[in-house]
Amino acid sequence: MHSEHVKCSHKEQQVIKDTLKELRARLGLTQQQLAVRAGLSVRGYAAYEGGERNPEPGPLAVLASIAAEEGQNDLAARLVTELLKQLRLYERETVLGYFDIPTKEVVDREHHFKYNEPCGPPRGMLLVVRHGREETSFLEAIFYALSGLRHKDDAVRERARAALKQLAEAMGVQI
Repeated sequence: MHSEHVKCSHKEQQVIKDTLKELRARLGLTQQQLAVRAGLSVRGYAAYEGGERNPEPGPLAVLASIAAEEGQNDLAARLVTELLKQLRLYERETVLGYFDIPTKEVVDREHHFKYNEPCGPPRGMLLVVRHGREETSFLEAIFYALSGLRHKDDAVRERARAALKQLAEAMGVQI
């Protein structure tokens, strides 16, 4: 993995800008609300959505995760594609898995058993890049840590920030 990410082209920047606008519209959020949810400054998020700045890989991953969490898998996939391009991993074989699918309990009285069936879109995602064992583990750890950044508990968010910093230092990369 390279220590620096690739800058977005104008076309890629437009994809990110349009995707963020669409995500916000689908979720019915203001720029401020989405920025707060993503742990970003309102000014920084507005610059991403306005096309004035390109998001770094960390914020891009968080925004992709929010899209997946809300069942907006098409938008999550677009953001992940741009993330992979920035990290120079686009040509690698990747697997994007969605998880945490909400279920409801169904009781089959005739056959006397219960089971859970899906009742909504997946609420999260995990990206695995088939690259090297060490780098794949690194990316899995990043996504788990990123999920902690949106936790309600300040202590959990702080541990997630520390974990991301430690992972970056250990791998010699910037996130």
